This record gives sequence, structure tokens and C-alpha cells, in this order.
Amino acid sequence: MPQSRGFTLAELLVALALSMVVLIAALSALAFAYSAADAQADRFEQRVDLRITQLVVRRASQSLVAGIPAPAPEESPEEFAEGDSPAEQTPPAPAEEEQAPPVPASLSGVFDPLLEPDYFELFFEETQSPDGQTIYLPRMELMLRVSPIEEARDAGRLSERDRAAAFSSAPPADVIRGAFEVVWDTRRGWTLRWAPIDPPGEPTNLLHGLTEIQWSVLPRELSAEVWPDVYAAYLAQDFPFVIRLILATDEGLRADWAFETNVVTRGVAP
Repeated sequence: MPQSRGFTLAELLVALALSMVVLIAALSALAFAYSAADAQADRFEQRVDLRITQLVVRRASQSLVAGIPAPAPEESPEEFAEGDSPAEQTPPAPAEEEQAPPVPASLSGVFDPLLEPDYFELFFEETQSPDGQTIYLPRMELMLRVSPIEEARDAGRLSERDRAAAFSSAPPADVIRGAFEVVWDTRRGWTLRWAPIDPPGEPTNLLHGLTEIQWSVLPRELSAEVWPDVYAAYLAQDFPFVIRLILATDEGLRADWAFETNVVTRGVAP
């Protein structure tokens, strides 16, 4: 009875090589599928973040607070006796003791606009890029009636850390001062976030992977062709009529929004 021929060493090596090729191809296809899924997940996440950012900025633009105007100087009424003229009035006798100097407005509680910060500020902040270069990024500081991230919480998609920050950074207060700022995240790149200033709190990340961001405003006294990217206001009549935000991300998403503002004076019910 003839015996079956065994595999030679060369045949075994060829079979092993073919199996390795098939395994590598399968792993490559699987990695490609996972990569495509991750890319779709990142794009979907950015779409959700983009929507949340829109809600947050809209809420902020509708909750602006302006400073209190300076009180008008009080005019003391002139009291003259009947039939007398100012020239006939006897001047008061000089005081025997030298009067004390007036108390500065900053100590007496009287309004002093020079001591009050602007309630709306759009400017460029100097910072360092990841490669050590000096760059200037837009920053917008606002006085608000309520925290702008309340609506983002209701939108339902924030990380646990950002959700906790949202709750901790919105305590009840007369007004809230905070800023929309751009910071570098080592894992997610340039990130737009809301940072509470007063009362202080944890920043809330809004949108990551930024490749472009532009803030500008439409002042009430200027034409629609002029949109300054540096602006400051204290009184309600000086606040911009519209806030514009242009964004682009590394996933190819782009937005160009215009938000109409709603401004109330501090201490006045909306």
C-alpha cells in the first residue's frame, strides 16, 4: 500500500507566508473600518458640539448686562429773598477751620466710570502656540444675567467633567462675568470654551479641533459693512446690535452665525 507523501519544508513555508498575508490583509481591513468609524464618530461629535456652541452663544447674547449710568449732578436751588438779587446777597463768612478734603468717589460709594470695567469687551489676547510662537487669539468678555451654559446642559451632550463644571460655575449672583476664549488642548487641538471669571468656576469646553475662529460685532451707530473685531462697551446704548461668530474645524465643518443682542442695565429688571 503506497504511503502518502508529506509536506516539504518549502511547501510549509509557502503556506505560512500565504496565511500571514491573509491575516495582515484582514487586520488592515479591520483597522481601516475602525478608523473610518472613529472619523465618523469624531465628525458626529463635532456636529453636536457645534450645535451646543450655537445655543451657548445665543443664550449669552440674549443675557447681556450693561453698566449703571453715572447719576446726573444735582443742582442746588437758588434761594433768594423776595426782591433781592444775587448781588445783594451777603456772602457767607469764611470758616475758621480748614475744611477736610472731599472723600474720593472710589471710597464714598459714588459711581466712578473710570473704576468700572467694561461690561462688553472683544479683543485679542497674546498667548503662545504649541511650537512656542507668539500668537493673538480672540477673546470676548461679557457681563450676563445667567450662565450661558444652562441651555447647553439641556441640550444633553457634555462630558461628565464639563457637566460638573456647568453646575459649579453658575451660582446665583447679581451678574456673572465670563469669557469665550480659545485654548490649546494637547489631545483635541484648539478648543473654544466658556470660562467663568466672577464668580470663578471651572471652564466648560464647547468645541474642539478649531482651525479658524473669528468674532466681530455690528455697532448700532455703524453701517452693516463695518464689523469690528475689537470693541468695548459699558452703557447699554453702546453695546453692539449683533454678534457674529465664524468657525471652522479639522473635520471640515464650518459655521457663520449672527446673534442679535438683548441688553439690560444692571439692577433693572429685564
